[in-house]
Amino acid sequence: MEDRRAKGIIFFVFLAFLLLALRFPVEKVQSHSFFDDEAIYYMMSYSLAFDLDLKYDKGDLLRFSRLYGGLPQGIFLKKNEGGIFFAKSFAYPLAVAPFVRVFGNRGFFVLASLLLLMDLLIIYSFAKERFSPATSLGISLGILFLSVMWTYFFWISTEFFNFSLALLVLYLAFKREGLPSLLLASFLLGYLTFSKPTNSLYALPAIGLHFFSFRWRRMLRALLMGVVFLLSTAAFFGANRAMTGEWNYMGGERRSFYYHFPLESKDFSFSQGNLMSAKDYWQRFYLTPKIFFLNLYYYFFGRFSGMLIYFLPAFLIFIAFRGGGLKPWLLFASIVIGIVSSVALMPDNFIGGGGCLGNRYFPNFYPLFIALIPHVRAWFKKPLWIAPLFLYPVYLAPLTSSSFPSTVGKMGLRDLFPVEITQINSIPTNINPHAFRVPYGKIFVYHLDDHFCGRRGKYIYLLGNSKAEMILAVPRETENLSVEVKAEGPVKLKIGGKKIALLRSGRFLLQGIKGTQIRGVKYIFAWVKTLYSKEDRKKGVFCGAMLRIEPLPAPPSR
Repeated sequence: MEDRRAKGIIFFVFLAFLLLALRFPVEKVQSHSFFDDEAIYYMMSYSLAFDLDLKYDKGDLLRFSRLYGGLPQGIFLKKNEGGIFFAKSFAYPLAVAPFVRVFGNRGFFVLASLLLLMDLLIIYSFAKERFSPATSLGISLGILFLSVMWTYFFWISTEFFNFSLALLVLYLAFKREGLPSLLLASFLLGYLTFSKPTNSLYALPAIGLHFFSFRWRRMLRALLMGVVFLLSTAAFFGANRAMTGEWNYMGGERRSFYYHFPLESKDFSFSQGNLMSAKDYWQRFYLTPKIFFLNLYYYFFGRFSGMLIYFLPAFLIFIAFRGGGLKPWLLFASIVIGIVSSVALMPDNFIGGGGCLGNRYFPNFYPLFIALIPHVRAWFKKPLWIAPLFLYPVYLAPLTSSSFPSTVGKMGLRDLFPVEITQINSIPTNINPHAFRVPYGKIFVYHLDDHFCGRRGKYIYLLGNSKAEMILAVPRETENLSVEVKAEGPVKLKIGGKKIALLRSGRFLLQGIKGTQIRGVKYIFAWVKTLYSKEDRKKGVFCGAMLRIEPLPAPPSR
């Protein structure tokens, strides 16, 4: 395949997504189901596009209702002497505002289409350093479409934007050696850092490549790049101060709002929102060596966020890295620093919250892997074909998978991958209020699938002919569990690593139960497989066993 033909195919993919963007029925498809941080970025983009400010007023609510219908869910606001302002970085809204002004709601996806074209061409250029045009085309398409990265195209949020901007920074820093390109890369790096401060990590490969050459001319370039980077970062934070009265867009009195909003009515004020503060972060922060290494394991192999499932190309690039000169080692070091800092500094939420598909923070690091493509062993591209085995729910319904992000973790090969217990309050099954931290007597249960029928008193009522998985939250001192099963047929259980098989109802004691201790709670993974079903006419479902679990402390030693 010729280079021209490969680029023609990339352009055809872009045209297909652009046509989709121009015809995308945002209001009907999303149907009042903004997820993640979409609502706040939607409102900020319209505010910049039509009001040229970041100030929140009643007009913003009325415009949202008129353009989209209903009221936003999940917006973040801060208040100071100047008024009430949106409390998120304006980096993405600033970029998309001109498109929103021209195309309305479809402007979000017109910008995403242009970014998609740029991304594919940049990935193709990195791959072509090592591979043929045909292989490079396959790799460039695989990077996006054999991971969940392409689903972020449909998100009115920063994931796809930050990914594209970081990719452009690396392209300008590595592929364009002229000083103007390097300074532009530094300026965009400041913009990227303003969008998410942890993206300052890109300074290591982009600027470090010149500094660590230890040649005075290149070190001078690195110094100029560093100055431009710092000035650019300061300029964007300064613009935020000019527009909102504060340097930090997440600083000050910051609150979240879901069902009622300031200025919506006289009965609801700003002070009634949910206070968001990092003041007690280090008091809430917990990290032990066991949790750190568990998080590392989950980062790669976790059921709801693992790189192997959701970003298979990155996983293969990581393990196929073959070393080389200064540039690949700086990239690899940046990846390691990014991963280690994520699992260490965000031990209870390195995946980005319960409303996201895969690891929402990973796209910030993904371009570092892409720039490594010329420096990996050639076999990495062969196992890419297995990605659909993990992600087929996403291919069948990308928007549904985004709105219900636990779908991938509930289907397919889920039994092969561990549940991220350290992320217990952030895993995507929690968006179902009937599955999140449900009280059953003295324990709380996090249901990991839809194979439960609710509860009857202290009993967990499970579907028949199904395997129900759950996390049990019990007091930290719990050593034993009293388990009672009511069933009219065979049942198999596994609780805390101990397996039991019953022909019918039974009651027994499990001793020496193991679990993961986090603060004052022990979390225990369990599953119950009911091998029969019985119709429950009141609920209209076929239910099976009923399970009751009571925690017991270890008996006092004599």
